[in-house]
Amino acid sequence: MNQLLYLFPKPVLAFIAIAIGVLIIFIFNPPYDKCKIPIDSFKESQQGFLYDKPTKLSSSPATYSELYENCKATNNPGGCFTLFDQLQKMLRASDMVPLECTQKLSSLSVLKNTIWESLELTVRLAWGAKPPESYVQRLSWLSRQEVQTFCMLKQEAIDIYGKAKWDGFRERMFKALPGAEKLSREKVWERILLSISCSNYLSS
Repeated sequence: MNQLLYLFPKPVLAFIAIAIGVLIIFIFNPPYDKCKIPIDSFKESQQGFLYDKPTKLSSSPATYSELYENCKATNNPGGCFTLFDQLQKMLRASDMVPLECTQKLSSLSVLKNTIWESLELTVRLAWGAKPPESYVQRLSWLSRQEVQTFCMLKQEAIDIYGKAKWDGFRERMFKALPGAEKLSREKVWERILLSISCSNYLSS
């Protein structure tokens, strides 16, 4: 060992010793993560909806998928009320996460999937099995609460994932809706939920 140490100049040995010391400090005293508490709080607030909820014996499964499928199948206020109500609560909880933690929030795959799936679902609910007759029918049965939730989801998607991701989603929906391919882009825009002004729904 002593012979090995003689092979290295003292400055190199000093650097290695410092590096090892720093590594030991990081292992036993990891740097403080200021985003851990708000992210953990968000996850905890979503137990039962996005995440399984722990119980004394095991856990109860998250309800998002069931609520999503029920809303998709029924396409009516009664079948979709609970989903939109829970989505609003989720969005208000995510608003409590500081802006500097947005990157960590965006990395939550379950949140990402929920936002984009729910946006697409809402657009499809409003559109229906065929194009609405005119812009007057573009909301279908959606009440102010559902449209407000859609607008909140839209804003969240832009804030967390960026405008380019939103623009890509919008373009994809132009081509994915039943019968949209038979209409001009202008006609689709008149009838699609995406064309509403969200400023009228986010101000209250």
